[in-house]
Amino acid sequence: MTVSEKIAHLFRTVRRPDGKPWTLQDVASATGLSVSYIWRLRSGKATNPTKAVLERLSAVFGVPVGYFMDDAPVDPQTSTSTTGKAQAVVEQLLREATDAYRSHDLGRAEQAARQALQHCRAVHDDVMAGRCLSALAHILSAAGRSQEAATAISEALRLLGGPKAGASWLRAVLTLSRIEFLEERFSHAYFHARRALAAIELGEGDDELRLYVLYSVGVTARRVGRPEEAIVYLEQATPLAERLGTPYLADNLMNRGLAYLDAEQPERSLEYLTKALGMYAACRLPKGVAWAQHNIGLAYQKLGRWTEAIESLTKSLGSNEALGDLRIILYNHMELGWSYANVGQREMALRHGQAALALAQEHDWAGDRARAHWHLARALAKLGDMEEAMTHYEAALRLLEELELEAELARVQVEAGDLLMQQGDAVRAAQLYRQAATLVMHAPSLQRYLMATPPMEFHESEIALGWRH
Repeated sequence: MTVSEKIAHLFRTVRRPDGKPWTLQDVASATGLSVSYIWRLRSGKATNPTKAVLERLSAVFGVPVGYFMDDAPVDPQTSTSTTGKAQAVVEQLLREATDAYRSHDLGRAEQAARQALQHCRAVHDDVMAGRCLSALAHILSAAGRSQEAATAISEALRLLGGPKAGASWLRAVLTLSRIEFLEERFSHAYFHARRALAAIELGEGDDELRLYVLYSVGVTARRVGRPEEAIVYLEQATPLAERLGTPYLADNLMNRGLAYLDAEQPERSLEYLTKALGMYAACRLPKGVAWAQHNIGLAYQKLGRWTEAIESLTKSLGSNEALGDLRIILYNHMELGWSYANVGQREMALRHGQAALALAQEHDWAGDRARAHWHLARALAKLGDMEEAMTHYEAALRLLEELELEAELARVQVEAGDLLMQQGDAVRAAQLYRQAATLVMHAPSLQRYLMATPPMEFHESEIALGWRH
């Protein structure tokens, strides 16, 4: 038999998992080949397909690739299960997507996830398609394509149908939480993390998935002003992290250090962050090292050890410039500007503050533009330039109000009110204080933000939560 006759035989004898015959469109969707090319192969109009083409066809029809080189036709009763073969292909593609994501090759990751999705749709496997859409949404959100990510995750949740889909549904809810987090809708992110938590409390998920659910709750709890709750869940995650290995434990220590920083326990925070730094260095994880250096700088800030803060933040900046991580470079600049202002080095303070603002404007990061204005305002106020500081406070207030970032808005309203009081403008100061008080009345968890101005911390688990497999 010729190759074309064997392909035609597969179309006649092999059925989809739902019992229906394979169509040209089905096979085209599953293989990524065109309908016309598959028709030409089946009819004998095209000959000598490449090995790669034959491998794709064998994966769809559930036969070994050697079938196309042998003389005997396939027997549908004895061939490998089409469903099992398709699932194996999907799992391999999802692993490829994960590896590409970890290597920061988002284009390749998206391509692999979309190919996996095509296979699932071709065999009409809704649960596997939901998994693929969830992975795709995660990749799209990391690429800043939030609208596409939201569409993908909505379709994933529709296909999965609810908690009965088990771990696949859990992953999708975690991804939804992460998308909300990246859009800075922290209360929504916290809500979805709690939904996932309810599922694992019923026994769903393996150790790794349970770990990331606990991390999701911890990280989002911090962002809605519940650091003590964050500490509880992150401590619950510690045994799981220890079982999974050093990189997971380092992430756990990092998150716990940040939670203790939010809870106004900087010495304990520094202890955990320093341990995390050592583990990241031992595992040769440069991004982890850079994050730890940044967050250690924040702990030194809280302790008033400004020289050590500058040293640690400068190391982090150098590390992130080598890695090309623009978002955390921006945060490095913001915190270095504030640190230099506290040791009276005006030129360095303004250089770093303006660098942060320029990055935020260049990439149109609205939330970070507000934060850059805020940090510049704090630095200028510290240096005694009250009028210029007020200009940046006003810019930050406008942006934060537009973005509905209530926690940060309350902090900036209080700081700007304090500055106006120093300038003798009690009327405008009182107006800002009342606005902050109104926010706190509607969200009591914001009250802690009126006592201190936390620095900008950044960590992988807040950006890539739940993706590591």
